[in-house]
Amino acid sequence: MSTSINNPSELSPSASLQNYPKPLSPPLSAISKDIELARAMSASSRSSLFSLSTTDVLFEDQWLMAVNKRQGIYCEFVLESVPALLLSLSKTALVIDAIGNTIGPPELHLVNRLDRDTSGCR
Repeated sequence: MSTSINNPSELSPSASLQNYPKPLSPPLSAISKDIELARAMSASSRSSLFSLSTTDVLFEDQWLMAVNKRQGIYCEFVLESVPALLLSLSKTALVIDAIGNTIGPPELHLVNRLDRDTSGCR
C-alpha cells in the first residue's frame, strides 16, 4: 500500500530539497564577496558626501524633478539631497497650505531607481 502526501509541509527536509531547482551558475567565491563589500563600502562613503548641484538637474516642474545620478552614488542619497538643493535655489523646502500655514518639508519619492554602478537619468 502506497501513501501519497498531499501537503508539502509533510515532506521531510531532504525530500523538499530534492525538488528545489539547481542554480545555473556556481556560487560566488569568497574573493567576489570581499570585492563587492569593498565596492559597497566605497559607494556608501562617497554617497554620504554627495550633494546635488544645479548642473545635476535635467528637468524640474511643480511635481517632478529629474536629476543626473552619478556612478557609485546610491539613489537614496540623491533623494536626501533634494531639500538642500531647493533651499540653495531660494525655493521653499517646506510645504505651505492654502491658508499660508507651514506644513513641513515636501514628501519626496523616487519614481525610478538606478543601480549604484549606473549613472544617468531614466
